[in-house]
Amino acid sequence: MKTSASFIRIDPATVRPLSHEADRLRRVVCGDLNVGRRTDIGQAWDGLHFLLSPRRRAGARHDTGDAFGLGLFGGRRLNGYAIDDGELINYADPDAVARVDRELQRITGDGLLRRYDPGAMDVADVEPGDWQTRGDEGFELLLDAFLQWRELYHLAAEDGQGVLCLLRHADDAPDREI
Repeated sequence: MKTSASFIRIDPATVRPLSHEADRLRRVVCGDLNVGRRTDIGQAWDGLHFLLSPRRRAGARHDTGDAFGLGLFGGRRLNGYAIDDGELINYADPDAVARVDRELQRITGDGLLRRYDPGAMDVADVEPGDWQTRGDEGFELLLDAFLQWRELYHLAAEDGQGVLCLLRHADDAPDREI
């Protein structure tokens, strides 16, 4: 099953009550309650993780051991579920956001392109798969998603905000295809 990712800038004072109000948290995730700017990167999340994280290229999935994994998967779990349950809602606090932003600002499009290896991505089962068929178009989609994701983290860091990190099975998530 394919998984989709979204990220929401959020003030730390707003996240505290959300962690105790499942119904309100659900409304935020579904987009019914606006708490901050949202960026949807669709199914590009795993491709970005592969390009950015040596840990992912070594086979670690859903790993938060480096800034890139932390940026994709957040730190503190808010919903009590794992991605295998269909949904992951985690929170990266302002300190984590600043760390992620510092690392993301060091990455260039050329740096990503040097790591883009569709064959290796298919062998590593990087979602959504079929990278060799996608070729250059696959990289362009990843670059677009990266630039949006990096901007969200940069603006959140500038404003002292945290980020909600949402991963949902694509069947359940309205988002763009990669």
